[in-house]
Amino acid sequence: MAAAALVVAAVSAVPLPNVGVPASAVGAGAVTPVQTAVGRSATAVLANLTMVSGTGNGYITADRCSSLQPGAQSRSNGNFAPKSTVANLSVVPVDADGRFCIANSAAVDLLADVQGYIAPAAAGGLLYQPGTGERVLDTRVGPSTPAAGAIVRVAAHAPVGAAAVLANITMVGASGSGYVTADACAALQPGGQTRSNGNFSGPAAVSDLGVVPVDADGSFCIYVQRAVDLVVDVQGSFVTTSPTGLAFDALVLPRPLDTRVAPSATLAPGTVTRVVTGAPAGTAAVLANITMVDGAEPGYVTADRCSTLQPGAQTRSNGNFVRDLAVSNLSVVPVDADGAFCIYNQHAVDLTVDVQGAFSPTGTQHFFPVTSVRVLDTRPPAPSVPTTSCASVVHIGDSTSVGMISPTYITDPSLRIDGQYRRVGVADPIMEISGARSIVETLPGQINAYDTALALKRAGYHGCWVFALGTTDTANIAAGSGPGRAVRIDKMMDLVAGDPVMWVNLRSLVADGPWSAANAQLWDNALVQEAPKYANMHIYDWASAVHTSWFAGDRLHFTVEGYTYRAALIADALAATFPG
Repeated sequence: MAAAALVVAAVSAVPLPNVGVPASAVGAGAVTPVQTAVGRSATAVLANLTMVSGTGNGYITADRCSSLQPGAQSRSNGNFAPKSTVANLSVVPVDADGRFCIANSAAVDLLADVQGYIAPAAAGGLLYQPGTGERVLDTRVGPSTPAAGAIVRVAAHAPVGAAAVLANITMVGASGSGYVTADACAALQPGGQTRSNGNFSGPAAVSDLGVVPVDADGSFCIYVQRAVDLVVDVQGSFVTTSPTGLAFDALVLPRPLDTRVAPSATLAPGTVTRVVTGAPAGTAAVLANITMVDGAEPGYVTADRCSTLQPGAQTRSNGNFVRDLAVSNLSVVPVDADGAFCIYNQHAVDLTVDVQGAFSPTGTQHFFPVTSVRVLDTRPPAPSVPTTSCASVVHIGDSTSVGMISPTYITDPSLRIDGQYRRVGVADPIMEISGARSIVETLPGQINAYDTALALKRAGYHGCWVFALGTTDTANIAAGSGPGRAVRIDKMMDLVAGDPVMWVNLRSLVADGPWSAANAQLWDNALVQEAPKYANMHIYDWASAVHTSWFAGDRLHFTVEGYTYRAALIADALAATFPG
């Protein structure tokens, strides 16, 4: 008798959302130092701060390390919720050595990407040129939703000679978690990025402000990791010289607005709220962090001079909020002569505002852009991905595999089963997946599993095989059709003639009938009984790995999450069964 088959236990999947949260590296109440490489003349950095996988609702506050004390803070640079990834741009003062610190109220992982720095005007740099708040892109109305991995060109309409634009990037309508990265089109390369300008985790709209370098024609590009609609509102640009250009000064001011605190009250839908910033005379615009708290339903806010902002629906936004959470977004907001501005809120929400600085003709600081660089990432290193010795794999599957190749279920190609096989080192994954496919029976217009494999063998194929078969066979046998389980399994194993095979077993939650859990267990038992005949046959124990929450309503097939995990787990099992 040949050696017994290896029954592969459940293995870890690639990281995916909504199934547990790893322990965060930064505990509640911590103060984390961040070392940047800006010059000694820098007084502040422009940093995109990302909060990942918080263990509860919380906030972060960033400041020079010499000023930031542990404990509760009176202002915030960003807010987060459990299991979320949220980013917010901030101008953060730095000490003479270029360091700043981040305090977090709840345990969370932290990322920081530096986009530029602020330094005295004598050192050169750029002035801020206010714009009119123009919406320059909305893929919801055309041309189409960018696909995963796409690079989208944005005609930002920056003035001649502009080095960068200040752009609010809104991500909306995604089916899962991902990020975007923005840069000059000449600098942005295809593929995964090492820095980000915003993160999203589903269909809800989320915004992040960015200073984005532009090409000579005034345009820039956005890379999208996962399919998502993009809305871009340009607030202004950065130029070397301009008669109307503004310089910057950091400000330390009391929080000018918090509607959670009496005598204020939660703002009704469609309210326009006046914010008295306390900015000095001559201020043309303020840098304000606007936090939207506990929205009654998803919505947006728009900020502008009170003399300009009209009641009613707006054509651009300064931030988006969701139900029952706190969401922050930085904005440069024009102010009236008295230093005040107004905020329109689409739906009922509480608002807080923290002013970080002021732009004016007499400002003492200029902006210096840098190539965006990640200076902090507290997440644990990603585990090394196991690889397989299978240079090629044929995956023959029935309807329980269809969702793994479907862009309707899995929008990101890298997460589909062929992409997952490539992740573990398969150079040539061949997908032979069809609906009600069995080993023996043939439906009109469909080739059964045996004839599919036979055609490949006659064409000279010698490589690894994954058989995700048995669901339809089990139902057919229960209905009295054709040969039994052992004959069907032997038929496939004898055909491949010693090639490596990993057979994925079954799990059903159906109570009775041909597709029942009991019949699926009979098939799994037959696999175990037949496996010792074949030294090349190994079983992947999907029945033990699958979560019951991954099953669809028919209790036989799977949800989007289930198919995504199924693809990842099968690929990991292949690498564990036939290691490289």
